[in-house]
Amino acid sequence: MHLLRDDSLRHARSGQSADVGVGGPESVRRFDRWAASYELSQLQAVLYGPVHDAVLRYARQHVRCPGRILDVGCGTGRLPARMLSAYRRAHVVGVDASTGMISSAVAAPGLHRARFVAAVAEQLPFADGVFDLVVVTLSVAHWRDKAAGLSEISRVMAPHATLVVADVCRAR
Repeated sequence: MHLLRDDSLRHARSGQSADVGVGGPESVRRFDRWAASYELSQLQAVLYGPVHDAVLRYARQHVRCPGRILDVGCGTGRLPARMLSAYRRAHVVGVDASTGMISSAVAAPGLHRARFVAAVAEQLPFADGVFDLVVVTLSVAHWRDKAAGLSEISRVMAPHATLVVADVCRAR
C-alpha cells in the first residue's frame, strides 16, 4: 500500500514553504525563521508540552495499536517523537507547511523512524484511507481553509480511525 501520492514531496524538494496560514505565505515564513530556536521557546513547557501530554494520553486510552499515525502541523517533530515511543510498531508521519520546521524535524536525534513532509492540511499528499490515528495540535488556526483541511484529514483516515485535535479557541 502506498502512503504518499506521487507529488507528495514537491514542497520539500523545491525548498519552498507551502503557501498557507492565516497570514498566508508570511505566516509560513515566520515559522521558517522560528524553526532554529523553536525547541528553546518557553512555549514548549507552558503550552506545547501540556497539550502534547493531553493528546498522547487521550490517544493511548482510545487507540491501542495504530499501524500508521499522522501529525498535521508537526513543527519540529516533538509530538511524533513521543508517538514513536508510545507506539513502537507504528509508522509515524509528520507534515508541516514550514520547510524550516520539517528540516529541524528531519535533523532531530531519535526521529530516524519517522517521515516528514512539507505539506499543507488542505492538500495532504497521501493515499486515501491509510492512517489509523491523526493528531492535530495547535495548528488549525494557521490553516487557510479549515473545512478543506478537515476534509483532507477525513480522506486520509482509515475506516474506524481516530482524530485527536487540540487547539486554542476563542471564548464566546
